[in-house]
Amino acid sequence: MACVELSGAEASQRDDGLDMLRSIKAIFDDRFSDRIPSNDLLEKLNEMEDQKWPGFNDGQWAIKPNQVSELLSPFGIKPKAIWFGPHATRVQKRGYMKKWFEEPWARYLPADVDEASPVSPPSETLVSNGSLDMRVTEVTDHPEVSMTELELFDEQEEREALKNDKTH
Repeated sequence: MACVELSGAEASQRDDGLDMLRSIKAIFDDRFSDRIPSNDLLEKLNEMEDQKWPGFNDGQWAIKPNQVSELLSPFGIKPKAIWFGPHATRVQKRGYMKKWFEEPWARYLPADVDEASPVSPPSETLVSNGSLDMRVTEVTDHPEVSMTELELFDEQEEREALKNDKTH
């Protein structure tokens, strides 16, 4: 029984880690900076009301910095001391660099619909045989298969014509 619970807990933690990667990607996508202090990241995560982070702890308390770190550790990401601000006034804070996430994002998160290769709708042609107008749509774009609905219709029409010839 303990083994099943452990497996369930591990799966849940893995899912939380992937959700954390997605959320951090969304945060970095909205920023112009290549780094974020841990406190700012925590604040942004807890502002995501459509995500689990504001009520991560029993649905009552927001996620804590050590929990963010724990969820990211399987991906080899840990907060480190980073310089922030312009050179003259820069300060060192614990935080995360965007480049640390790029490999895990590419490996574990599927391409977004916007980033995926565009899928064009099947080509459609209006065909008329004099008495009947019909739209013809390609059945497949596989290079070895080039049948269209029109060709299928023509084959069916030929079979019916042959059947009619045999009955007359």
